[in-house]
Amino acid sequence: MYYVSIRINENSNFMNTQIENNLYKTADLPCASALALFCPIRTLEKNGSAKVFFVFEKTKELEDVERKFWNKELRVDPLEFSNQMKSLKTRIYES
Repeated sequence: MYYVSIRINENSNFMNTQIENNLYKTADLPCASALALFCPIRTLEKNGSAKVFFVFEKTKELEDVERKFWNKELRVDPLEFSNQMKSLKTRIYES
């Protein structure tokens, strides 16, 4: 099995992330894809614009995965990551 370290765009930031009442919301597709490999998505939320937020329950595991993602330390199977991203894109267009 091969693993890849996820490198995020240097222009990415936390502007697309919100934390509310033990819920973690992100509109960042690569981040949501990585998180969804380890933690289930509770729901998708659309606001008035075209932006979609992926909503997760805020847990210690989610915080660890998020920290590793943003610090470029997260290692995942590249095929699983790609498939997860495709799956999330499908969910966006179905909602």
